[in-house]
Amino acid sequence: MATSEMLEDLEDFLTCSICLEELKGRNPKSLPCLHVFCSQCLDNLLEMTIRDNDEPNCTVICPTCCMPAEIPDGSMANLPTCIYINKLEMAMTQLKKTHSACNICQVTDLECELMHYCFQCTLAMCQSCFKNHDEQFTGHVLIPVTGSTLRYMMCKKHEKYLEAFCIDCNKILCKQCMIQSHSTHKICSITSDDKRDIKILIKLLSDREESADKALDHIETVQNRFNCDMDAAGDQLERHHNNLITQLKKQYDAFKLQLDDRRTRVNDNLEKARKMILNAKECILRMQEQSKIWENPIVEIPEINVTGVPVGAPVVSVTIEKPNRLVFMPSSDELLLGEITETEDTKPSEIPNMLYRIPKLTSVKKFGYLSNGMLVVGDYEKGLQVYTDSVSPIEHPLSGKCSRDISHIAVHNTDIVAVMCVDSTVRIFTKDGPKWFENSFFAYNDMLVAFTISGEVILCDRVSLFNQFIMGHGMICKYNRQGQQVWKKPLPGGARDICVDSRDRVVICYKDRVTVYDKYVKELFSIQTTYTNNAIVPCCVCIDDQDNILVADSTNKAVLLFDDHGTYIKFVLPHPALLCGLALNSCKSLAVSVSGTIQVYKL
Repeated sequence: MATSEMLEDLEDFLTCSICLEELKGRNPKSLPCLHVFCSQCLDNLLEMTIRDNDEPNCTVICPTCCMPAEIPDGSMANLPTCIYINKLEMAMTQLKKTHSACNICQVTDLECELMHYCFQCTLAMCQSCFKNHDEQFTGHVLIPVTGSTLRYMMCKKHEKYLEAFCIDCNKILCKQCMIQSHSTHKICSITSDDKRDIKILIKLLSDREESADKALDHIETVQNRFNCDMDAAGDQLERHHNNLITQLKKQYDAFKLQLDDRRTRVNDNLEKARKMILNAKECILRMQEQSKIWENPIVEIPEINVTGVPVGAPVVSVTIEKPNRLVFMPSSDELLLGEITETEDTKPSEIPNMLYRIPKLTSVKKFGYLSNGMLVVGDYEKGLQVYTDSVSPIEHPLSGKCSRDISHIAVHNTDIVAVMCVDSTVRIFTKDGPKWFENSFFAYNDMLVAFTISGEVILCDRVSLFNQFIMGHGMICKYNRQGQQVWKKPLPGGARDICVDSRDRVVICYKDRVTVYDKYVKELFSIQTTYTNNAIVPCCVCIDDQDNILVADSTNKAVLLFDDHGTYIKFVLPHPALLCGLALNSCKSLAVSVSGTIQVYKL
């Protein structure tokens, strides 16, 4: 009965619990919970799980124990194959062979287990048939049999009971072996005594088999215990190894941190020392260069005596609008034009040739050249005035425009004039052929005006009283030629000077810095200190043809040159008094006004 139950358990174990088919030949796979299913059912289970969750999922639920099982790389093929299924199948087949049908009642049910064997009848019988046989044939020799005992009494080739002995071959034979292979051999039948001896031998063999099974069990137990001890020793060794590595890594990290900290501190100190030495060396070189510059200026205008202008009167504005043409404005509001002549015979004491002078200007706000060389002057009393090479203004469509209303003007070299009026109106005059057209728009404050390269108008707060008290910040605006606003953005107020470079970057001079913005008014950088880290107080700026920035610094009394990224380049020019004007022409001649003296230097 125990064997029958074991066979039933084996059959259940060798059957897929999903499709109820035998696992043999169906590539059985084992889940992490050790339950085994055929690979086709597992593939279907994974596909249903992915479809129900509506997303890729590498976890399924075991149909037997309901435990979640992760599928390696999302494929059932990566699960381990159960290699014991085939071995168990062979063992069950062999076990079934020992449960042959009873030779008397021919019952093949596993419940009818063979219990006895009769040597005289050469029959194996179940318990029920044994009782009937024992009553009828009391003299027959019967032995109790088990599965292993019966296996020794059966012919392995024909699965028939052994009944004779071949003397020539020294083998025990069944009837079929006698007929087929040993018909010519000398054969004797197994007598009752022989059968009794065989019974004893079989009993001894059974005992030896039982002892062997016990020995195998003991070996397996010892082996398992040894493997467990080895695993424990390996785990302990691994923990000790990890602890040593952790301690070594901590010591390594601590020492490396100390080395890195020491490296950083030493390098920082060395870098500071290097910069100090370089700055000192640069100061020495600049001072040597400037001493030569002061000794040999290209052109020097010591003091210009003009009618109505005292000798030595300070010049408050100067610019070079065209190559080799100098325009400056003294404090008497007269506009003076001179021509710079640079020849081999020029001496520092020579005074440049005077082209003409424009006397008795009420209040000049700004001036600039049109494309034809005419000079447009913004006079507060008289409005816009246009001059050629005469001392009197000429008749022009712009003459008299914005009279008593000019606060600031800008002139573009493509014949566009923008006037900032005192009533906060911006009037734009544009030339189209021989005619001039006017557009105007309202600006909320007194602002500086400048042009971009393409002729668009930039307005920037000069004084920020309105925005400071109302809005909390200044403003910068951009308009097209038709007077339509392109954008308006907040910006610090209080600008002193403004210019635009060739990339439409806006350069604004404040009282404590020079700030450069991109064309979208995003701050790029600010210039606040000199190469000696002294704070600057800029009064005016200008741009050269390479977008380098020249800054007139009233605190350090010098003109400093910075590149288009705000990096200090060199100390261009010292001056002993307050610098009132600064301009640079395309010939790289720099003009400055200092206490009534105009000096021009070659950069």
